[in-house]
Amino acid sequence: MSGDTTGAAGWPPLYLDRSSSTLRETAWNNAVRLAQHIDVVILDHHLMRSREGAEWLDALSNTIGRQVYCAADYMGQPRRLLEAEREQWYQKIPVPEGWHEDYAQDKTGK
Repeated sequence: MSGDTTGAAGWPPLYLDRSSSTLRETAWNNAVRLAQHIDVVILDHHLMRSREGAEWLDALSNTIGRQVYCAADYMGQPRRLLEAEREQWYQKIPVPEGWHEDYAQDKTGK
């Protein structure tokens, strides 16, 4: 390859029920192809919203034979899968009754 090529994407949303096996297979094949042609690949956002996504990213790295990063990996930071741990965080730090509804109606004073 000539020159450094870097690519970043926020796909795929494995945590969504509508992610069919066909969509997952297409996402996998596209990620493999991308990682084979780009020097540095960063996949994050939707992918890192679930433990399955983190495992998917690790499997992709193993398949390609080199690191494919999430944003935290790329920055040398630990992975913090806050969305995947949402239920545990709400148990540790509960939000007031009705907060989500107030937030949706822009009534939280944010």
